[in-house]
Amino acid sequence: MADEEVPAEEVAEEVEEVAEMNVLDALKEVLKKALVHDGLRKGLHECAKALDRRSARLCCLAKDCENEEYKKLIRALCAEGEVSVIMVDSGKDLGAWCGLAKLDAEGEVKKAVRTSCAVITDFGEETRALTVLLDYLQNQSDELYSSVSEEKIRLLTTKQVHSWLIQVLKSSRVTIIQSTLRLRRNEE
Repeated sequence: MADEEVPAEEVAEEVEEVAEMNVLDALKEVLKKALVHDGLRKGLHECAKALDRRSARLCCLAKDCENEEYKKLIRALCAEGEVSVIMVDSGKDLGAWCGLAKLDAEGEVKKAVRTSCAVITDFGEETRALTVLLDYLQNQSDELYSSVSEEKIRLLTTKQVHSWLIQVLKSSRVTIIQSTLRLRRNEE
């Protein structure tokens, strides 16, 4: 019976491992799961099609993308489909996380193909990483929405709303846009 008990040290290590998962590690794991379950689209063409069909659930966009029109298109499609956008520092990192890399014998990335956009259409199985990522996105959405009250939005002129929406798009926080547009439609 003593052989079946798990030592307290091993249990403590598991708890620390679960608690230490940050958003970046969670994103890496979720992208890998989506790739395995054929739910990952990479590159402008595939991502635009998935976003246009409204089958996208999450979008990752590289901050170092040099083409501003590319970023505007992806952000606009995400806003239209109410898809959350996560900004990633490097396109090479995003490409490696999406499986666009050659690995050496130890499993380290030897050469990675850069991609500026990746869209998840199917998360695959539910994991701890997915929960961490979705919680992070929900918290970001709540913080953004609570920072701007509906009363303040009603008092803005159309020109102010337009410039404010552009600022929101640039900061990649697109969830408030739908609320603003609905408020404007209700006023008309």
